[in-house]
Amino acid sequence: ETPFSGQTRCSLIKNTVERINNKSVEITLTGLKDLITFKDRLGDYDLKSTVTFSNKINIDFIKLYEKVFKSRSAFFESLETIVESKTGEDFENKMALLEEVKELINKFDLYPGLSIKDFERIKQILDSFKI
Repeated sequence: ETPFSGQTRCSLIKNTVERINNKSVEITLTGLKDLITFKDRLGDYDLKSTVTFSNKINIDFIKLYEKVFKSRSAFFESLETIVESKTGEDFENKMALLEEVKELINKFDLYPGLSIKDFERIKQILDSFKI
């Protein structure tokens, strides 16, 4: 039996793909863990004939969890250290990015999850800090 046995599972996959393609839908940490578990269960099953993603989502959620959400205090300390090493306009730019990422992570605490756009922005900020 494949992981796609039954119409319900196919509908679940198609609905999930539609929500991901929207990019504004919130993904909770629990939902993200469920998606990873589900993906692992799929193994080598060919999704191409079942669903189509309209946009490639280039986010390594496991890496993002390890770097940001696993130990937020250590993450913020590392960013603050980078900001403190900057001067002038570079300092101001990095400080603005630090504040923005803090707001996004605080948003994660206040709401059930973050949107794909929010996760993409966090990734962009990490890339700018070369983390």
